[in-house]
Amino acid sequence: MGKVVTLLTERTELRAWRPSDRDAFAALNADPAVMEHFPSPLDRVQSDDFADRISSGLEKRGWGLWAMELPGRFEFVGFVGLNEPGFDVPVDLAETPPLEVGWRLGQAAWNQGLASEAALEVLRFAFAELGRREVVSFTTPGNDRSRRVMEKLGLHTDPRDDFDHPHMAELGHDRVTRHVLYRIGAAEHAAQEHDTARRQLRDHVGRFNLGVRSGDWSAMLRSLAPDAVFTAVGAAAGVLRVEGRDAIGVAYAADPPSDEIVVFDPVGDGDHGVVARWSDACRPERVLGDLCLHAGPAGITALAVTFD
Repeated sequence: MGKVVTLLTERTELRAWRPSDRDAFAALNADPAVMEHFPSPLDRVQSDDFADRISSGLEKRGWGLWAMELPGRFEFVGFVGLNEPGFDVPVDLAETPPLEVGWRLGQAAWNQGLASEAALEVLRFAFAELGRREVVSFTTPGNDRSRRVMEKLGLHTDPRDDFDHPHMAELGHDRVTRHVLYRIGAAEHAAQEHDTARRQLRDHVGRFNLGVRSGDWSAMLRSLAPDAVFTAVGAAAGVLRVEGRDAIGVAYAADPPSDEIVVFDPVGDGDHGVVARWSDACRPERVLGDLCLHAGPAGITALAVTFD
């Protein structure tokens, strides 16, 4: 790939590493709480060497273990990304070498859903952009924090896939040798994203109708990604395109819709995500067109309304 890809979610930025990240990375690698499920904390030389390897791999492929920034809060809180393990995982997997999704964050980024938010976007990239058939993740059995993140991502585990990490075994690190493996396939991930889009479509309609009733569109706007795009096409609307959550808010404030709507069961997937027929709530028997929604980790990224 060459150039390092940057991934964005509502609260995080996954980017190339910078020399200025080294101090904060060394601090989190020296934190016994962060390194509880590894053989031991890292000293500064070990931490810098690890950062060099990560950065080199990222620059070579364009993807990898991205440095994670919280714009407006912290320039660096750790890494989230993808990695091909440097050992043979002794499990029957869909691909060899497997692709692992992983993370290591400092305590300032714990308990806020940040790891799962960023890793969801990383999973999307792995399947949609890299075309991978399966993504795995693994950790020690007692690492409940990371295991909860894996489960939030939709990865699943089977006790028959538990294995002894060969590097840990060779070095005699018995405490962290045993590992549990989680995985998700491309088809499972696609179904998961589709279910998310369906749920967000129903939630969006509820927030839209709340705005119609109250005149307050803030709940609906919060569900949109910062770079969301709204389009409306048809005889009743002509052609309208609004880019960005803030601009959509301005448009709704200037010309607020006056009728609540209902949507029927989604009829399938379109170019922008899940598609459903819609009508005015006061006349549900008169179908007016299609409502098409695409959802991502940062919220609704595209919303298209068409009039028959």
